Amino acid sequence: QTFIFGSTIQYQREETTSGPTVQQMPSEMFRNQLVLLYSALNKSVDLISPVMKVQAKDGLRHESISVYMKSAKRDQLNMIKRKEMIEHRKEYYENLNTEKERAELQEREKTRREAEKAETKRRDEEEKRRTEERSAREEKHKTNSSRWRKSRNSWNSLERSRLKV
Repeated sequence: QTFIFGSTIQYQREETTSGPTVQQMPSEMFRNQLVLLYSALNKSVDLISPVMKVQAKDGLRHESISVYMKSAKRDQLNMIKRKEMIEHRKEYYENLNTEKERAELQEREKTRREAEKAETKRRDEEEKRRTEERSAREEKHKTNSSRWRKSRNSWNSLERSRLKV
């Protein structure tokens, strides 16, 4: 049985369950009584003097604010340092990426120029080969045409000599 003090006095009886039950230890019963007494006293203090609770909250609030004010500058400086460090890292990686891209671009440009030079060289060699082939054909054609003329001339002279006879 317990008594709860508040605006009215109430009597509470513990409910019993049917069937076998484990009996509470005396220390547990005493603890339960103390817990109930504490909660009843707490309620009565709140009813009698609600200002104390507000004052306790205000005191806790002021204490929290003073702790914050003591560490605010240090925390703010730490945040600024962290922000600067992050910005420096970001700039470093951006510069690193820019350099990498620039190097890749230069490498591609170099490869393109080398391919262009190789293509120009190939074209020049091809043009030279074609010119030599053309010259050789023309020379062959000249020799063939001179042979043909010679053979034609000899044929014509034979024909003339036959005609005279």
